[in-house]
Amino acid sequence: MASNKEVRRWTVKDVGTWLESLGLHDFKSGFADNAVSGTELLDLDEEDLVFLGLTKIGYRKKVSLAIEELRKASAKETKEEDDSGSDSASLSASAASSTKSTSSTITLKLSLNDKTSRLTVPTAISFPRLKKKIEAEVGSMNLGMKWKDSDGDLAELNSQKSWEEAVGECGKKGTMIIKLRKSRLHGPGTVQVAECISSSECMVIIDTRGKICSISNAACELFGWSRTQAEGSNIKVLMPDHYAREHDRYLKRY
Repeated sequence: MASNKEVRRWTVKDVGTWLESLGLHDFKSGFADNAVSGTELLDLDEEDLVFLGLTKIGYRKKVSLAIEELRKASAKETKEEDDSGSDSASLSASAASSTKSTSSTITLKLSLNDKTSRLTVPTAISFPRLKKKIEAEVGSMNLGMKWKDSDGDLAELNSQKSWEEAVGECGKKGTMIIKLRKSRLHGPGTVQVAECISSSECMVIIDTRGKICSISNAACELFGWSRTQAEGSNIKVLMPDHYAREHDRYLKRY
């Protein structure tokens, strides 16, 4: 059972068992799809929970309180391990060397077109939260990401697994180069972002979570919002209340 393990050693399956114990079986698939194990679970915040499908305040409060209890238990166990370690024999030289070589944070060197920036994050950060931090840092959404390995090759950074692989290779040196690109929208019923902006029609493009990716000039004029205000906001802000209240449920069903 997950409860018999230290939380940071929980697997994705253990997290699913924990959700079941809270009566939240319906959310297991969302956590599993995003590879949320014990380490990532302790790092989740309210925005992450919304991303994982807990759109109702009651569910988020329930999970947030449960996570806080797990954090306290984890901190207590870590302290007990530290106290026990101080009374035992010293680590071997090789083990000590290995411990020192692994940093708890990593500095990301981000590049988008001709712009570069730096962002320092915990190595244990969950991928959904990492993506949001990078988007906030560069001021752009719907980004494609690739990281540069030791051979100079670029590998896709698009999941928890790929993030852990990147940290495994770059974590010891403490830096990682990430190339960013703005994703284009394709497929039936979609248009290019540039075409949306210049369209004479009232047009809004949203992502799977309902966040506005792009809004046409005509729509900005109609709703009285600037593009800066609208993009990144949830589409619900442009709806009457009776539609806005149900829109997250519509998106989830769709």
